[in-house]
Amino acid sequence: MLRRDLLLAGIAACVIAGCATAGKESFDIARELEKQQRFEDALPMYEDAIAKDASNPEYRGALNGIRARLARQLLASAREQLDTSPLKHDNLRNAQGYVDKALKVDRDNVEARTMADSLKGQLDAMAKKAETSYAAAVKALEAREWLVALERFREIRPYYPSYLDLGVKIATTENAAIAFFLKEADRHKASDDVDALIRSLEAALAVQPGNQQIAAVLKDVRNKNTAVVNIEKAEKSAVENRWDRVRFYLKKAQGMSPDKAQGDRIGKLYAEGGAKLLEKASADLDKKALYSAYVDMMIAFDFSPAAFKSPGADELRSQLIAQMIARADELDAAGYIGLALYWSECAYRVSGSQKDVYQKIQGLKDKVRQRVVKKIAIMDFNPPASNPDAARLVTDSLLSYMTRNASGDVKILARDVLGALIKEIELGQAGLYDIESAKKSGKLKGTDVFIFGSLLQYAVEKNAEEGQKMVIAKVGIDREPNPQYIAWLNANPKASDEERRNAPPPFIEKDRTETIRYKVATHRKTANVTISFRVIDVESGEVVITKTLKSRKEAVGTYSEGVDIAGISYQKLDLPPDSDLLERAVDEAIADLGHQVLSRFQNLQESYLNAAEVLKKKGETEPVAEKYMDAVVTEEVKNIKSPITENARRELDLLMKRVENYPT
Repeated sequence: MLRRDLLLAGIAACVIAGCATAGKESFDIARELEKQQRFEDALPMYEDAIAKDASNPEYRGALNGIRARLARQLLASAREQLDTSPLKHDNLRNAQGYVDKALKVDRDNVEARTMADSLKGQLDAMAKKAETSYAAAVKALEAREWLVALERFREIRPYYPSYLDLGVKIATTENAAIAFFLKEADRHKASDDVDALIRSLEAALAVQPGNQQIAAVLKDVRNKNTAVVNIEKAEKSAVENRWDRVRFYLKKAQGMSPDKAQGDRIGKLYAEGGAKLLEKASADLDKKALYSAYVDMMIAFDFSPAAFKSPGADELRSQLIAQMIARADELDAAGYIGLALYWSECAYRVSGSQKDVYQKIQGLKDKVRQRVVKKIAIMDFNPPASNPDAARLVTDSLLSYMTRNASGDVKILARDVLGALIKEIELGQAGLYDIESAKKSGKLKGTDVFIFGSLLQYAVEKNAEEGQKMVIAKVGIDREPNPQYIAWLNANPKASDEERRNAPPPFIEKDRTETIRYKVATHRKTANVTISFRVIDVESGEVVITKTLKSRKEAVGTYSEGVDIAGISYQKLDLPPDSDLLERAVDEAIADLGHQVLSRFQNLQESYLNAAEVLKKKGETEPVAEKYMDAVVTEEVKNIKSPITENARRELDLLMKRVENYPT
């Protein structure tokens, strides 16, 4: 008996010991980790203890406590990242990681939620800032504005170094910029333009500030760029009879604070140069080298305005002006109006602004304008059989779009400008034969492009889905005797007032409902516009664009009859008129059409400059000059002045010098 009791006691002790150790080991480990401030490691051990003994209040309290402390620790780490200066994108991302962990540990933590919202706003703002700078850098890169592009790229690096391909972009831009500026430096060195050489080297050094080789070359060039060096170069050029270079070096020397002796040398060269250049201009004129005579005379005036008061100077100038005007007239008669304009401008500079020469320039410039301003004729579109008036609306819309968006070197012609020609061409619906015939007869003179088209589709599809919905609505209240009250009343016939107050209610109230059907509908309108068009180049007679454009605009409206008693309000069907929807579809198609046509005429000035370079390789002169002047006048018509104008005029000056073997 005693033995059995002892055995039962042992079993009970084992059972009790087993229950006591359920989760105890994990709990003790968690406690130890918590003492070491290792909250993140302690959390899963507390969770394991709870999993083994979910009813243990000590375990539950410890788990809640560790979650709160871990959340505080994580938020402190997040704040530490946000306090970093300067604040980078990585800091924000790290802080976001800590906050996300804090919310995972304690999803109801108000501070964590507030910080999460703030971090999202900061990350979005930083990404937007980087996006703006990156886009500006890419735009500058396309324009070959190397330093601007680098500045925009580099301003991203301090706060968002991992943005897109920023590192690669900076490296490739630096390499391209260095190559460009060093190539420019070589070009300026070859022409002995020291100031431009210095600017190119400075730009290259700005790209790579630590490049010792560039820095050394720049220092050497600056040391040699002195007044005495430029005077020596001027004296050497005078011996070589290169008076434009003499003038170039003297102007540089004057800007370098020369001493008295150096100033005397400069004055002597200016005095000698004026007289010698007039003599050279006279000799050039005798040899019919008009451009050489023009250059010499302009440099002579720059050297010494007093030289023009010398005997024979006025007569020489009058002869030169007369011969240049005669040359311009010959070129004008031969169809080279651009080169005629160039010679007239030269004559105007020599004349000192004579009125008759100015008027001649304006007349020639008008002729060049007529040539470079492209005229686009818009013909009435063919209508669909179902709507004969619709095509005119499309034509007017295209005319309006093209007029609004065309640059100054593009002119849009409507039917009232072309007059009877339109009727004649429309009889054949603008077949190539009609264009070719009209061109040969001279009727299309002054028109570069025709746009013909047909409105193939101009309709609105309508679709209505109508039906009913049901709602259970409360329409009243029904009252029925309460059986519990009746039973209570029978059991307590003489109940006191206090007992009656605690009695069941005498009636049971039930909502009286009714199923109500009401009408609903969804109406849909779809405007479909299809335009087929072709663009014909008058000069070549070719169809340069032929396309069919489709545009769809949809509007959806809903209707509900409404049930006031059920709180469902009446909803009126609201759809735009067919005409509005069609107009929006037409506008979209016309914008596409107009863009495709006008894009052919973008940057005409650049195309003229490129054409001149191609012709120059063939050894031609007059056609090259025409293209250069077309580029110049096109920018004037657009009221812009870019490096294209400067390049065109510089290249034309060099071309004229090369024709007469004038030293460059």
